[in-house]
Amino acid sequence: GLLYLSLPIKNILNKLKMPGFLKEVFTATASAQIAVLPLLIFYFNKISLIALPINLLVVPLVPFLMLFSFLTILFSFLAPLYWFFAYISWLLSGLIIKIAQYCVKLSWSEINLNKDIAMILSFLLIFFIFLMFRISNKYVEK
Repeated sequence: GLLYLSLPIKNILNKLKMPGFLKEVFTATASAQIAVLPLLIFYFNKISLIALPINLLVVPLVPFLMLFSFLTILFSFLAPLYWFFAYISWLLSGLIIKIAQYCVKLSWSEINLNKDIAMILSFLLIFFIFLMFRISNKYVEK
């Protein structure tokens, strides 16, 4: 998804006035979500309405969580530094989990689909992704 869909999405977003960091996060998140959406619909018969905005909220926290988790392991032999980095990692992971738990409880967060509709929609999305791939290749060839 990131390889084939990010270029067309980025080209669409270039027309909008958006900060560079937000554009990058949105491009990566939307590309990954569009790529796996047919599988999610096919297997779970649901469409999440809040996945993209929540990922835009959570994704910027992940690099910090990874950094502090790495520092926790790196300084595991030095108790004061270990506890400091472990505490920050715990806070960040707890925040991400709380955001997810809160959003899942929202009654309007997803649409449940009939199995037949889910299958048809999955195939239509695969076709759409294929078209995006073809468009992406046209931009790369030029």
